[in-house]
Amino acid sequence: LVAQDERRILVESLSEQKSQAEQLNEKLVGEIKERTRAEGELRKMHQELESRVESRTTDLVRANELLEAQVRERMRTEIRLRESEERYRRLVDLSPLPISIYTDGIIVIVNSAAVEAMRAKNPDELIGRHVRDLVEPEVWEQATRRISEMFERWEPAPGIEVPVLRAEGATGWAEICSAPIMYKGQPSIMVIALDVTERKQTEERLKANLKRPCAMGIRSLKS
Repeated sequence: LVAQDERRILVESLSEQKSQAEQLNEKLVGEIKERTRAEGELRKMHQELESRVESRTTDLVRANELLEAQVRERMRTEIRLRESEERYRRLVDLSPLPISIYTDGIIVIVNSAAVEAMRAKNPDELIGRHVRDLVEPEVWEQATRRISEMFERWEPAPGIEVPVLRAEGATGWAEICSAPIMYKGQPSIMVIALDVTERKQTEERLKANLKRPCAMGIRSLKS
C-alpha cells in the first residue's frame, strides 16, 4: 500500500509539473509571438521613417538646388543690371543734351550738359535736390500731373516749355522732354531739358519791338 501511495503521489506530482510546464510553455510561446509581432511593427515603422527621411532629404536637396539656381540667376541678373546701368550712365554722361533722371522727385543723375544748363558748379549742387525746388509752384503742379500720366500710360510726355530756377537763383526757360524709365529697379523719370532762355528773350524783345510801332501809330492818330 505504501508503495502504491508513493507511486500515486509521484504520478500526480509529475502530472502537475507537466501541466505547469505546458502552461509556462504556452506563455513563452505567446510572449515570443507578441515580441515577434512587436519587432515586425518596429521594423515596419523604422522602414517607413527611413523612407520619409529619405524622401524629405531628397525634397530638401531639390529645394536647396532650386534655391542655389535662383540665387545664381539673381546674381547674374544683378550683374547684367549693373552693367546696363553703367553703360546707360556713360551714354548719359557723354550726351551733349542736358539729361537728368529723378526718382520720387529727387534728382539722382545729371550729366555735364545739364550742370552747365542749370548754371551749377558741379553735379553735387543738383543731385539730391527735389525737382519742385527748380520750378515755379504752378509749374510743379503741372509736372505732377504729367508724371502721373506718364507712369499710368508708361509713355513719354509731349514736350513743353517751362520757366526754371537755375542754381544761382536766376530764372531761365527750358524745353522739357520727359519719359518714364526704370532706374535701379524703381520707376523714374528721364528729362531732357534744352535751354531756350535766349530764344524766349529774343521773342520777348521782338514782341516788344512790334508793339512799339503800333503804340506810336495809335498816338499819332490820336494827335
